[in-house]
Amino acid sequence: MKHLPYTHTVNRSLAETLGSWVRQVLPGPLKFPRIVGGRVPWTSRCLVALGWILVLVIQAGLLVLIAELVEVIHGVMELYLDLAQQQLDLTSLYVSATTPE
Repeated sequence: MKHLPYTHTVNRSLAETLGSWVRQVLPGPLKFPRIVGGRVPWTSRCLVALGWILVLVIQAGLLVLIAELVEVIHGVMELYLDLAQQQLDLTSLYVSATTPE
């Protein structure tokens, strides 16, 4: 058997992934604002805060979407179970009706 090399990948949260994507989309001056005198301009702080809020809102929306999808999947599974039960009932009725006594 051939040995496959193991490579470990870092697990990143959705917020980190979206944050890196937003950072890549931003134009250059917004990525690296000029810091004068060791103080960060308030516009940069506002943009960073707005970006984080946007990332967290998107992540919360995706979590709500996943929760709804799980509920739909559970409903479909219950539907299939009901249909299987009905098929079993019909099959047992057919067998009992067609079996010679």
